[in-house]
Amino acid sequence: LASASDQPGFAAALLGCVSRAAPGADGQADPSALLVAVPAAAALHNYARARWPHKLIPGEREPVRAAILQCLLVAPPSGPVVRLLAETFRIVVTEDVTRAKRWPDLLPALCGAMQESNLMVGKETSRVRTANALTAVHTLLKPYKYFQNPGEAKEAAPPELEAIVKALLEPLLGMLGVLAGGTLQAAAADAANAHGANGPTSERPSDISVTGKDANDASAKQRENDALLLVLLKCFHHTIAAYMPIALTPSLRHWLEVLVKILERAPTFFARVVDRDEKMLTPRRKAAKRAIQCLISLVTRHRKHVDKALPTL
Repeated sequence: LASASDQPGFAAALLGCVSRAAPGADGQADPSALLVAVPAAAALHNYARARWPHKLIPGEREPVRAAILQCLLVAPPSGPVVRLLAETFRIVVTEDVTRAKRWPDLLPALCGAMQESNLMVGKETSRVRTANALTAVHTLLKPYKYFQNPGEAKEAAPPELEAIVKALLEPLLGMLGVLAGGTLQAAAADAANAHGANGPTSERPSDISVTGKDANDASAKQRENDALLLVLLKCFHHTIAAYMPIALTPSLRHWLEVLVKILERAPTFFARVVDRDEKMLTPRRKAAKRAIQCLISLVTRHRKHVDKALPTL
């Protein structure tokens, strides 16, 4: 690998191995392709860490970074492949966006991917995973949760952050409506079920088994929804933890409305009886905690903007 990494096309060959692990039309990944994709993704990560951007083969920077993003968007949404790709993407973003500001087609590509992801258009018609698109957005926004120049008394939001918010705000708001609505409805249903848990039942044993299977499937889907909401709230928190982008202020009232609704519903997140470890780890409860952190940052750092929206909440 060390000698091959000096040859043109090495990164493209690794990305070709990784791309074969993307789930097919049935949503399942080929197990044999995954066996190859994991070491290929690890080798790609090591390659980027050692060579990006100054030791790359001339002419490979733009196509390789575009292929890294595409592989990340369609990778299996859990497991080592997506984690390695996300870390590789972070290396590229740090160099080409945060420092060099030399990736002009990233935001249009990412915005289009978010709008075409499986959550927005249906699982059967899109190979782009919403979870992976949010992972990419989270990676892109994370550097801005701290002030870039902390010595300045009043530091405006960096132009790069303004551009990110302007480009991605619309798809993020669309996802916010879907994900927050799903979590709040499920929390209300769980609370109602908890109150009626001791009521009479006349179900036959066969009905109970089918209902239990359906309930497990629904629970898994809802847990996925809660996990996506958590990542989305992390993205928002990174955006406003230090700065208040001008592009965000028109929609701030809507974000506040959702955060307040989550906070109001948060006590019902503990209505369902679970073991102690699950109680601490469920994405829904983590989302409630993140909503509180978002509100703290908004009130302590951006009070004048919050005060304008509070009378309408």
